[in-house]
Amino acid sequence: MDWLTFRWKRWTVVYGRYEGVEAYAVNEIASVIQRHVPYIVVLRPDNVTEELLKGTNVLLIGTNHSNAYIRKLIAEGHFEPNINKEGYTIKVMQSPFDSNYKIAVIGGADENGALYGVRDFEHYYVAPTKYRGEYYNKRHEVFLDEMPDIEILASPLIEHRGLWTWGHAIYDYKHYIDNMSRWKMNTLTIWNDFAPVNIREVVNYAHSRGVQVLFGYSWCWGEEVNPKDPEQVEYWQKRVLEIYETQYQPVHPDGIYFQIFTEFQGSTMLDGESTAKLAVEWVNRVAAPLLDRYPGLWVQFGLHGTGVINDLDMISKVDKRLAIVWEDIGSFPFHYVPSKTEEVEETLALCDRIVSLRGDEEDFGVIIKSMPTLHWPSFEHQRGPFVLGESHPRFIRDRARAKEDLWLYKQTYWVKNLEYVMRTMRSIANGRAFRKCVMGLLEDGLWEDRTWLAGALLAEAMWNPLESPDELLRKVMLTGEAAFA
Repeated sequence: MDWLTFRWKRWTVVYGRYEGVEAYAVNEIASVIQRHVPYIVVLRPDNVTEELLKGTNVLLIGTNHSNAYIRKLIAEGHFEPNINKEGYTIKVMQSPFDSNYKIAVIGGADENGALYGVRDFEHYYVAPTKYRGEYYNKRHEVFLDEMPDIEILASPLIEHRGLWTWGHAIYDYKHYIDNMSRWKMNTLTIWNDFAPVNIREVVNYAHSRGVQVLFGYSWCWGEEVNPKDPEQVEYWQKRVLEIYETQYQPVHPDGIYFQIFTEFQGSTMLDGESTAKLAVEWVNRVAAPLLDRYPGLWVQFGLHGTGVINDLDMISKVDKRLAIVWEDIGSFPFHYVPSKTEEVEETLALCDRIVSLRGDEEDFGVIIKSMPTLHWPSFEHQRGPFVLGESHPRFIRDRARAKEDLWLYKQTYWVKNLEYVMRTMRSIANGRAFRKCVMGLLEDGLWEDRTWLAGALLAEAMWNPLESPDELLRKVMLTGEAAFA
């Protein structure tokens, strides 16, 4: 046979640097190609000449700064670089090194951008390409047939996107974090009674996948407290600082998260005083020593809205050095029950207001619910340090099967009510807050076993809330990766 028959399966990958998140991006794109072409060449940048890039299809991966060949193509006007944080450009075209072949470029504005370019190249270019033919038996053979031309520039509209969970409900931390990365999520909040024994390994692994980690612990949540007692304020100031400095600060987390007494106070009044007023006074006083000693630390105040949403003027007085992360503020997607949409318009109006509550100084976060959570009737507090996320694979597989009926129920309503998720994300993206963080409450849902559809839909809605619900659902389903139980 003539050489033209085989030319499309000749692939050479040229990367920018093989360190940190970029190294992971290189490994992942090699894995994508090797599912279709068994033998590819992966070259260090200092071993590449233009002569070597002739007679082969080429894939360039890296950042606009790390990969000299990406910079060369930008300088020659072959494509437009994306300079937005975590953004990327994907370009597939005739190779400028050999017009008989193709070149694919995945150029990130930074290392996370390069990784997210790999994710979208796989999900939204490689995966649906096989359906190009009208009938299945005419499908396109990715990396074996000529690759269709395309150019995509994309970057997230919400900066911090991720998941919130109790630590003991992560059964395989590596797969849990890997699956976050597969859907371009970059933030993980882990709540513990005690810091895990392997906390340093968890943080380092997350950072290698482009995921920042915040650790949550109580600032009186779940404990008896009199917020008006000065002695208890002083006790909690010392306790909060000591826990941070002894359990968390040594491993350099990306931030901490805390809750107080608002979850258990459905009334707007507590002991004859405004719940909102007591909450603001408590957190401002307890947080002050920590914030003064660590002025750059990202500290999130997890605030349950049930007892305070009628006194937002008071909540606006929360120390501006604290991020406010809201939950329980109304209907789906903030409610545990995914079919509850009776008050959705009021909930969206409230979201519009709180995302800009403190104006341009607002540090805003929100918890999205309606996915599996802890089984509270059987819940027990951890009684000491533990090893996080090292469970046996068979245990994980069996537990995931047991969750399928629950996921089927939850995800059915996620599909039905996806419009409200998209509107919520647009509200947040349009708000005045200088920093925005959206976290999905997904605990004991076996995210490490498979990337469930609702989690993938939330991830993509956080990335681009301007997409229509129907189009987002079509794109995510065609990846073949988001599991619908």
